[in-house]
Amino acid sequence: MDKDRAQKIADAYCSKHHEYRHAVYGGKFDGGFLFSLDFNGSGHHGTPLFVVVKNNGSTDFIEKESAAFYKAWHSSNDYFDGLNT
Repeated sequence: MDKDRAQKIADAYCSKHHEYRHAVYGGKFDGGFLFSLDFNGSGHHGTPLFVVVKNNGSTDFIEKESAAFYKAWHSSNDYFDGLNT
């Protein structure tokens, strides 16, 4: 599995489960590819949603306020911070 294939899977996940969001790659996480599900509109919309696309093509939605959620949020922030350096 590569990042482009994972992006297509995450985009399909959004279309099916979160039609007003789009998947933004946020680095590797928990043996897969981490995507934050961002709103298509502008402005602040609360806490993010995350999905992990595993190497076998399955998707794992990360439940809000779980330990994995906060780890994913930090991981995503670290990934984006690394892009800005």
